[in-house]
Amino acid sequence: MDARYTVSRIGVLALASALAAPLAARADVTVRPEGGGAFVVEDASGTVARVRIEESTGRWLRDGALFLHTPGTGNLFVGNAAGNPLVAGNNNVAFGASALAAVGNGSRNTAFGSSALQTVSAGQDNAAFGTLALGFNTGSENAALGAFALVLNTTGTGNAA
Repeated sequence: MDARYTVSRIGVLALASALAAPLAARADVTVRPEGGGAFVVEDASGTVARVRIEESTGRWLRDGALFLHTPGTGNLFVGNAAGNPLVAGNNNVAFGASALAAVGNGSRNTAFGSSALQTVSAGQDNAAFGTLALGFNTGSENAALGAFALVLNTTGTGNAA
């Protein structure tokens, strides 16, 4: 084995600093886990997982918290606690911490911003852009643009602000 890298018994690859710096600056690293494994990036002590990508589910965890996942059909959730990993609805998109956190059967919802549409479960065709926009909404066909827009609209349908 080349002295510039080592592989431990459990499959941990360590790059010597002489190789790691040029590699990081000039090349991609491809990792192909076998048998349902995961790709994990740890700090220098080897104890804190920074990013974990689960091969079987495609979920990304950042510092142990779910960060990016695509459950169900056509759903995309990005952000700490964004989206519901058990969502039954489809074509939902959320970007931001706790955005669409409670979505269940709801479909075609779009949430951008921290806690946007965080309580909608069965509502559908909602669009929320901004922190807590439609944050406590459970209705359908609402549109909110701006921080706290329609934040107190809980069951309304067909509203725009």
